[in-house]
Amino acid sequence: MSTISKKRIQRWQYNNYGVLHKKLHYSPNSKKRIYEEFFDKNGNIYCTKMFEDNEKNSLIYIQTYRHGRPHLTFKTEKQLFQHYFENKFNENDVVFCDARLLDKPLLNQQNKTKNILVFHSSHLNDNKTINQSYKMALENPQKVTQYLLLTEKQKSDILNVTNIDPDKISIIPHFIMPHQSTDNVEQLDRFVFIGRIAEEKQINHILYAYHNFLKSGFTTKLSIYGRDEFGQQRKLEQLIEELELQDNIDINGFTNNPLM
Repeated sequence: MSTISKKRIQRWQYNNYGVLHKKLHYSPNSKKRIYEEFFDKNGNIYCTKMFEDNEKNSLIYIQTYRHGRPHLTFKTEKQLFQHYFENKFNENDVVFCDARLLDKPLLNQQNKTKNILVFHSSHLNDNKTINQSYKMALENPQKVTQYLLLTEKQKSDILNVTNIDPDKISIIPHFIMPHQSTDNVEQLDRFVFIGRIAEEKQINHILYAYHNFLKSGFTTKLSIYGRDEFGQQRKLEQLIEELELQDNIDINGFTNNPLM
C-alpha cells in the first residue's frame, strides 16, 4: 500500500516454497494492473507484461528476458504459448490439452504432435449454439488425434453439429475411488453438488431443476460445496432468493473431505 495515498500499488505473490515469483503493479488512479514481473527461483526477472491503464485493461505486450537482457517480445499470450509449444514439443509427442485458451496455439504450432483435447464443460451456449471458445477445437478435427468427453450426450451433440469422425471421440466419465462405508456415518436425505462455483458449471440449471423438484412435493435438501470464482456465488444466492429456496439450500466453501 502507498504510504501517501493509502492505495494499493503492488501485490507480491509467493509460491508454496515461500519464493517470490510474481509482482503486480497497479495504477494509483484507475487501480487497474499496469505491469507484471515474473521471477525465477534465483530472483531474476524472466518475463514482464504491460497493460493499458483504462477500463478495458488490455494487454499491450509481453517481454521475455535471457541472461538479464530483453530477448523476445509478443503481442498476445497465444503468440507466447505457440512459441513455447514449438520449442518444447517434438514430432509425435502426445499432448493433452484441457484449456480452450491453449487450443489455437497448440493446433497451430509447427510440430506434428498427437493432440488430445479434453472437454470438462459443455461446448454449447444457452441458445444451443457452439460456444466461441470451443470453435477452434471442433472446427479443426484434422489437427486433433482424439477428443475426450465426459458423457455420451455431449458426444451426440457434437456429432449433430460437426463432421467429426465418431471414432475420434472417446468417453471417460468422472469417477471416485471406492470408499469403505461404515454404520457410523449419518445418512442424510440430500442432494450434493461438489465443484467450482463457476459460470461454466451451470449450477443455475441445478437450481431451476431443484425448484421444479420441490414443486412436485418432495422435500430433499440441496447442499453445494465449492470455491467461489468471480462472484458467481452471489449470483447463485440471488437466484435462490428469487426462487424462494433459502430454506432448502445451503452453500458451503471448498472442502477436502466431502464425505464428512
